[in-house]
Amino acid sequence: LLLVLPLAHSIFIVSNVTYHPLPLLCFHQLPVPGAPRLFDPDQVSANSLRLRWAVPSDDGGVAITEWHVQRNTPLFETKVPFNQLQYLFSNLQPGMDYRFEVSAINTNGRGAAANFSITTPTIGAPPQPLLPSVTFSTGQSLQITFPAGSHAVQEFVVRSRAMSSSDGDWTSITVPGSETQACLTNLQPGTNYFVRIAVRTNNLLSPFSPRLPAATNQSGFSAPRLTLLKGGTSILVARPPCSSSQFVVQYRLANSTTWLNTSASSQSVRLVDLHLNSTYYVRVAVLDGQAHQFSAVSAIQTPLFTPESKGFFSENMILACWIV
Repeated sequence: LLLVLPLAHSIFIVSNVTYHPLPLLCFHQLPVPGAPRLFDPDQVSANSLRLRWAVPSDDGGVAITEWHVQRNTPLFETKVPFNQLQYLFSNLQPGMDYRFEVSAINTNGRGAAANFSITTPTIGAPPQPLLPSVTFSTGQSLQITFPAGSHAVQEFVVRSRAMSSSDGDWTSITVPGSETQACLTNLQPGTNYFVRIAVRTNNLLSPFSPRLPAATNQSGFSAPRLTLLKGGTSILVARPPCSSSQFVVQYRLANSTTWLNTSASSQSVRLVDLHLNSTYYVRVAVLDGQAHQFSAVSAIQTPLFTPESKGFFSENMILACWIV
């Protein structure tokens, strides 16, 4: 190696200099856990809420020992044991935006955080409702039944979105508070959805419920709802929900392969003169102007005796079944 070093107005040449490189320092980051999966908070009020989460699929190759839980505005941090998968935040301010984070900790360090943002309800807002339930589904609709509540409800707000869409793609409908159900229509067949509800009382909206997973059928309807009427030889077939079109009913004995048809109707259909001590299969199809498909099949068992012969039924006894 030849170095030329200038010094004032002279030039010095230095030869036979040996170069010794410095050793390279390598750092290896030890694996930490992945982010936990946060559920929607529940027990939401103007001053508190409960945050819940699930263990991440990746623990970093080392067992998780505890959780780091954090809230902003003002900053609050704490740690909870590994077997505690929830934390109740209290002393919150009404109508304020909050961001919450949860991350897993193992002996290598703290992993990535999962976060959730929410605005606490204002003072006087109704409490967060419980989860609704899905009581009927088709290829393009879902019937949602609201949970029973103790507050006078002005209206329900129902939101839905496909699971594959973003959190800003909710579609909302409002339903009068006197109703107990709502129909979500124009959905995609064979698709998974999230559904959540809120209630409005005295013009104040509650927090939305946690998200309910629901799925439309790939095609056709869920099995019809059947009611075995007094006497045991008649069945009432309920009109398919979420449809104003006429529908037809097919039914047969379990030991037969021949389906019997009823006339088209827009109201519930009564099947009469059935055999006692027999199992019947029942299905429906909606006549909506398109190539209709029959629903899944419901099964129902008629009694062994009529009430006149053996007193099998009491005066007001009704049996019902709904097999999906």
